[in-house]
Amino acid sequence: MEHNYAGAGPSDKKKRNSNYCSAPQCSQYADTGISMHLFPKDVKVKRQWEVALKMGKPASSAMRICSRHFLPSDYFPATANVQRHKLRPNSVPSQNLPKRKNDIPESSPKKRQKLARQERATQRKSRHVYVFPFFYIVI
Repeated sequence: MEHNYAGAGPSDKKKRNSNYCSAPQCSQYADTGISMHLFPKDVKVKRQWEVALKMGKPASSAMRICSRHFLPSDYFPATANVQRHKLRPNSVPSQNLPKRKNDIPESSPKKRQKLARQERATQRKSRHVYVFPFFYIVI
């Protein structure tokens, strides 16, 4: 009689690659066409990566970021000898960045003026005006 214990023998489940993207809200695993990049060793550039990716904790030496977060111009040009993507030294993730509901989008001064004007208009409309034969009462 054969017993199939957990962890013993071959499994029908496909093993997932242990290299995955550490960026918040990204669930990309290392796959064909996706390259994974370690955080830079330079402290200033590493901090820029952490800020751009809105990470709540410092990056460890095992964390990786997938190529979906970089522009093609962030890589050195491909050559016949080099098969893997190599990032330029000062490149910072700029694509598919995480979005948080509390982040306030930056707006232009004209947009702020327009919003302020609309708010003042709604305040004026909300005032009640009573008209009597010879005078107005504004509440």
